[in-house]
Amino acid sequence: MKSKLQQGFTLIELMIVVAIIGVLAAVAVPAYQDYIAKAQIAEAVSISGAVQSEVAVAFAQDNVCPDNSSAAVGNIAKFDAIKGKFIASVTAGGAAASGCKVTALYNTTGVNSKLSGKKFVYTLATGSNNVTNWTCTTDVETSIRPKTCEALAAATPPVAN
Repeated sequence: MKSKLQQGFTLIELMIVVAIIGVLAAVAVPAYQDYIAKAQIAEAVSISGAVQSEVAVAFAQDNVCPDNSSAAVGNIAKFDAIKGKFIASVTAGGAAASGCKVTALYNTTGVNSKLSGKKFVYTLATGSNNVTNWTCTTDVETSIRPKTCEALAAATPPVAN
């Protein structure tokens, strides 16, 4: 009597492999999306860094915060001319008393959904001996926010009379 040799995989074995691949994909895709968002954050840091340098120089020379919201100022282009693949604009402004600010605003399309319309705000603080220090605040969620940035304070709604 001849015995029949088994060839191929059973349906159960194939279903188990598909289930394992599904579980791995369910874990990997969100982690990859966070990785992509963190890579896109690097553009805000890079582009706003150049503007921060120009603001620090202008502040050290004139004790005034340059404002590029309506036109170019010195070596700082108008806010909507400073952009990148993911960054819509970089605005410089603020007051010397409260600190000069550089704000990088993300596009609403073509960017990771966790960054869509979000912003990074860098504030120049001067200490003793005119030592300058930049602080960072952002409205980006904690899971992808750089450790050097704090949460941006939520705007308080107006009180109705």
